[in-house]
Amino acid sequence: MIELFHSTGTFHPVRVEPGVDLAELRRREGWVWVDVVAPDNREVSALAAEFGLEALDVGDVLDSTEYPNLEERAGYLFVIAHSPSVDRERLRTVEVDAFLGSDFLITVRQEQLPAFDAVAGSFEASAGTGPDDFLALLLDIFVHRIRLLVDNLEAEVDRLEAMAIIGDPEVVQQLQGLRRDVVRLRRVLIPQREVLRAMARSLRGFVVSDSARSTLDSSFDDCQRVLEELDSARLLLASALDTYRATVAERMNEVMKVLTVFSAIVLPLGLIAGLYGMNFVNMPELSWKYGYFALLGVMGSVGLGLWIYFARRGFIGRPRVPRIDRAVGRGLASFVHLTLVPARTVWNAVSGPEDSDPDDRSEVETG
Repeated sequence: MIELFHSTGTFHPVRVEPGVDLAELRRREGWVWVDVVAPDNREVSALAAEFGLEALDVGDVLDSTEYPNLEERAGYLFVIAHSPSVDRERLRTVEVDAFLGSDFLITVRQEQLPAFDAVAGSFEASAGTGPDDFLALLLDIFVHRIRLLVDNLEAEVDRLEAMAIIGDPEVVQQLQGLRRDVVRLRRVLIPQREVLRAMARSLRGFVVSDSARSTLDSSFDDCQRVLEELDSARLLLASALDTYRATVAERMNEVMKVLTVFSAIVLPLGLIAGLYGMNFVNMPELSWKYGYFALLGVMGSVGLGLWIYFARRGFIGRPRVPRIDRAVGRGLASFVHLTLVPARTVWNAVSGPEDSDPDDRSEVETG
């Protein structure tokens, strides 16, 4: 599907219909925007012939490109950008190819994107905007949509950290999915940031307007901040995964500790039972009337004594997870009171102790 927009100071959207002469429309005053969704070879070839697009760029349009890029051609800039999208509850990016000329803008994408509707709606109320302003605003919306996703990332990381602390097994799958999304966004944003920088500073020789440059600079700054937040989130996610593994290992250690304690308790009891289970003839305890009960008492006393011994040594029992969870998350907040100690010391030295009587101070001063 192809949509054509023509701007001559005020924005007049015109849909392409059979019989519309694109070449005649280009000869009018102003500039045109051609928006192509899910193009085929015939449509792309017709646009390439009309606007003088190079065959190499046409091939890049028809074949998906993983990374954003910027190339300067004779009479136009070829820009490859990516916009976030969701497919079956999974994050992905959609490639958007743009050809920017002095009097035209061509955008090619494989599916509908909300960013284009927002840009078209904002330009319908604008006047005196050029194709570079239009493309700059479109790229800014791409970065802004990613920024909205990243803004919710901190709360999601906090939630996964809480799950990791209590050892929830579902946290592993969620952590891996979130890490994959973070890596995917970084892989796209790093080259897209360079595209914004090159366009804003006219590094490829194509000079944009001051308004477009201002928008591109703002998008570059936002992109830089988003990348920093993604780097921090990646470290926090790795830390959360290590926390989960440590929690699981701690639980396993507790299980092994309890099994070891039980084994240590049962071992002397088994030794006693095995000793009196031997078939010797001369064993006086076997003929004693209360020998069986005495042996049970000895075995019970040994077991109870060992249990008390291990409990006092700390081999049995540990702090519960809810107690640990309440202590987590305070960070440096628990050390804030330390910064007030020097201030209190100086204040007490100057003003004296708070509980001292003012009459006592006056007597000291008089004396």
